[in-house]
Amino acid sequence: MHVENFLERIWNYTSKDARCFSIAVQREKWLNKFFCIDTLFREEEKERIVSGFKKRSDYKVVFVETRDDVIPNVVKSIKSNFTYYNPLPFTAPPRVNANVRVSLTLFADLDFKREVKSPDRETVRKAEDKVCAKGIDHALECYYLDGKKVIHVKRPPLRDVIEKMRKGIGIEPTIAVDSGTGYHLLLLLEYEISVEMFKELELSFLRTLKAVGIKVDEGAKNPARLLRLPGSINPRSNRVASVIFERETKYNPGMLRQRLGGLVKVESARWHRKKERIDHTHFHRLSEREIEKIVKLLERYYEIGVRHRIALYLAGWGAKMNIHPLDISEIIRRLYLRKGDSEAKDRVLAILYSYAKAGHDVRKFAKEIERQWGIEVGFSKISADEEVKGKSGIIEVISEAEPIEKAYFIARKIDEIFRKS
Repeated sequence: MHVENFLERIWNYTSKDARCFSIAVQREKWLNKFFCIDTLFREEEKERIVSGFKKRSDYKVVFVETRDDVIPNVVKSIKSNFTYYNPLPFTAPPRVNANVRVSLTLFADLDFKREVKSPDRETVRKAEDKVCAKGIDHALECYYLDGKKVIHVKRPPLRDVIEKMRKGIGIEPTIAVDSGTGYHLLLLLEYEISVEMFKELELSFLRTLKAVGIKVDEGAKNPARLLRLPGSINPRSNRVASVIFERETKYNPGMLRQRLGGLVKVESARWHRKKERIDHTHFHRLSEREIEKIVKLLERYYEIGVRHRIALYLAGWGAKMNIHPLDISEIIRRLYLRKGDSEAKDRVLAILYSYAKAGHDVRKFAKEIERQWGIEVGFSKISADEEVKGKSGIIEVISEAEPIEKAYFIARKIDEIFRKS
């Protein structure tokens, strides 16, 4: 399959959240190339992106006129044999998980390597020469050096992997790629899903593969993950990555959730991501209309038994998104008044604690929030033993009363308001 046809299948997005598509080139230093759709950005956004990445040698941002112009420009720009791609699109550069909102793909990186302890001379020679021997149906045995370590790869035939998937899970990959030493398995979906749903299904997919006896790299699951682009060279083995299996099958996300063992909580994923830095120098403000819209989205769920959690998680979410604490406080205050809540002190403490947990200096606005509510609480009384989940916590609370899809829908609406601000 030609790389252009491959990308057309992987990047077949229509969502306005799929604004940028990315590849990366491995040289002495990595070069990240982002191809962004001009019409999906406001002029001030484009100016900010261009000026922000203008002097960075590790990023190149190209604005193309339409979605149809993305792949031709990507293919035209590929001038290196060592190229990677992001299966999932971004809302904007840089390449961080927070800039991914939608997915049409689940993926798995199958890893068959192990370190050879105390290798003999012949084995070291094989590793130095990057010796690889092909077997039946893409089976492979390779040796290579990773620094001073000798690595041995023994990859089984692809048909054995697919047979385990068919028997154990009842599915097969839409596309399988020979990555040079391992396999990349891709499941294409019938429709775009939120990044939250992607995380849950992706984790469940990898764990299910492992459960049926398929060796999988469980660390290769974050939304901003890079995979080797077909047609590029794996420098470890000097082999060219290529598509070796292809079907027209697309999977329904709801069906996959059931087949892969049900819903997996985001909190158990342990995404091993670096904490995003928060700009503490200023906060984003919400308009009166935006505040009221969030209140209406959450009002029916603000019931006895979950009110503290909603206040804690919404404030945690707002703190991570750098939303002004007074605006989050006003949302919670209106919910408090409209639903006949009686625990004002607890709600204010939840707000202050969430912002403090995110690294904000709550002393700067604690008094203002107290005046807003007409009470005094005292910062020193804030508990420090609760987890602040933010967005995932709101999804968790709503999903206790609604189908998970409805919870994601509401969270998506709130997220759009926060990001717009």
